Amino acid sequence: SDTLHDRLGQDRARARDRRDRWTPALVAVNPSARPRGGVLEATVTVYQDDVIVGRPDSRPGRPRVVRAPFLLAPDGTELPMQVLAAYEGYERLDSPRHYPDQDRVGAFRVAVQLPDVPAHGLSRLDVKSRNGITRARVRHPVTVSETTLSGNGMELAADPGGGFVLKSPDGRYAGLGGLESERDHGDTYTFQPVIGDNMLRATWSAPRVVCAGPLVAALARDFV
Repeated sequence: SDTLHDRLGQDRARARDRRDRWTPALVAVNPSARPRGGVLEATVTVYQDDVIVGRPDSRPGRPRVVRAPFLLAPDGTELPMQVLAAYEGYERLDSPRHYPDQDRVGAFRVAVQLPDVPAHGLSRLDVKSRNGITRARVRHPVTVSETTLSGNGMELAADPGGGFVLKSPDGRYAGLGGLESERDHGDTYTFQPVIGDNMLRATWSAPRVVCAGPLVAALARDFV
């Protein structure tokens, strides 16, 4: 938005004339009245090529981006990051005095462990090309197996009978996510069971891993 560009001191018209000085960045905005940090999910992009408008593009193809970038905190340290998805995309850069600039980009949906952003403030996270193995350490990582999620003293396990079981320092809670269907003769506010009705309970598939951690972990189960 124009407000965000103003806060960042960005002049899009002037920037279009100095493309050689562009440095990609992700801006994290904190709208709350207290400092906030934690795991942020966002999309970062890596420039690949210009999209030619008005004539066939006869240039030879360029190699695709195959490695995700990494992010630097304002103090220059690398932030722990997990790639959730990668795909090719397009990015349009607008300027009030220029024709829109369309680029082909490598897009990465990521989870990043973010330090506190000031209240009503923002943090600029520089996007850098990957060069080597990350040394950023994840605080309180989450792990996943074929049937269980674990992290920060809690465990969520697939229940063989359906749904999930949560184990925490406060106790054990079974039947989470269970689905039941039965007839109701009550009104908008009050449930009234139907005598002789046979309740239907969902039949669950085996769990499958959707995200493997260490910042975001997820299991999924289908039901019929």
